[in-house]
Amino acid sequence: MGDWFVLVEDMETVLRNIFDRRWVRSDLLICLNGIDEGGYTEIERRAFREAAQAAGAKSIYLSEQGIPVRTAIQLFDGSVEKVPSMGRHL
Repeated sequence: MGDWFVLVEDMETVLRNIFDRRWVRSDLLICLNGIDEGGYTEIERRAFREAAQAAGAKSIYLSEQGIPVRTAIQLFDGSVEKVPSMGRHL
């Protein structure tokens, strides 16, 4: 995962590029499917959640698997029930 401060800075940059206003706090979905062997540890998952929170995200969802864009949109607009298999809410 590397340096936590770099991760926060990268997340801030992404959120800033998506939203014009700094005062807008958004929901954030992070798909953690980059490691093949054993997945991420709880410490790494917590670091992702805390970095997203520090970057200004309102609600953070972590997913152990890829999620289709349509499902992610439905997750955030409330058309799909938020279940543990789709993501973990902070």
